[in-house]
Parts: sequence; C-alpha cells; structure tokens
Amino acid sequence: VYDTPGPDATGTNHKESAIKAINLCDVAIFAIDYSKYLTKDEEEYLKQIKTLFETKHKFHTLVFVINKMDLALNDKEAKSRIKSIDFIRKRLCDIDEHYKDCVIFATSAQDYFYSLELLQAAHEDKKCSVFLDSKTNLYTELRGIKEELEEEEFQNEELINVLSNLDAEVGKIKSQLGYKSVTIQTLQNYSGVPQLMNYVSY
Repeated sequence: VYDTPGPDATGTNHKESAIKAINLCDVAIFAIDYSKYLTKDEEEYLKQIKTLFETKHKFHTLVFVINKMDLALNDKEAKSRIKSIDFIRKRLCDIDEHYKDCVIFATSAQDYFYSLELLQAAHEDKKCSVFLDSKTNLYTELRGIKEELEEEEFQNEELINVLSNLDAEVGKIKSQLGYKSVTIQTLQNYSGVPQLMNYVSY
C-alpha cells in the first residue's frame, strides 16, 4: 500500500511520489474530503494524472472516494450520498469527460474504525460482549454499558471514550436516517468501507 501526499500537501513533491505509486500499484484510490469536495489543486492534479493513468493502461483502476461522509450527519437535513456522488461526478466531468464513467464511493472511515474498536472491546471486556451478537441494537445498549463502566473503581478511559464516540454517532445515524435499530452491521454498511474494499479486491 502506497499512501501518497495529496496535492495540497506543502513541502512535498506529491507528483513524483504519485507517479512512482501509479507505476507500481494495481488500484489507485483518490480520496476527496466531503467537507471540501474538490479543491482547485486537486482538479489540476487530476488533469495531470489522467494522462499518466491512460499511458499506463490503468485508467479503469482509478477509484474515487468521498470520505468523511459522517460529517453529513451534522447538517440539519440529511444529505443524500447519491447527490454527493452526482455532484462530484459532475465536477470530474468538468475536468475531463473521460471521468464521466468513473467509480465513486462515499465512505466514513471514522465510522468503520469505530465499529472495529467496538468489536475489539466486545472480545476483551465482558460487559461489551453483548456486541458480539450481530442483532444487538447499539442505540439502546451503548449508553447503559458506558454508564456501568463509568461507575467502576478502575475506569477504562479508552473504552469509555470509544463508547461515547459511538453513542453520539449512532444517535445521529438513527435520527438522520430513520433507522429503528442500529447494529454494528448497520454502522459498517453506512461507512461504505466494506463495499469499497470488496470492489478494490475485485
């Protein structure tokens, strides 16, 4: 895995490292920040690397990801992933018409890693073992378990913090998206990361 600096990175030769990675990689994921969409630097960057991908016959392995979709839950009205993807697709088409058929995923790496942290806690802490059941409703269970842990003499601050973060995020998902029950699977599906990983593997 090559993690190259983005075009906004200062003091780095991002073009040189990107060219090296493109020559070596099977799949390239171009991450776009949901809060910024495409910056001018990113647009210029994409004009340059499109030609490079085509020269290397790898254009079909360039995948776009709109990350930090969890930020959409902070808005007063839930924003559709489809609208976000369509907006980015139009911006990409403005750069070059060849981008009109590109593959775009909307993800929340934060929510995916929250789910992994919870699964780890479920294996390590008896109080959290209820989360090993894939049907457990996080919305109804998280707060109670967090409060139990807070009452212990020797508190696991790291675990309490994980549960607090999850509790806030699950509440947003439930209210914004109208789920009756939010499970770990719901959280992972909302994150979009498993779908992205499956596509990249394919």
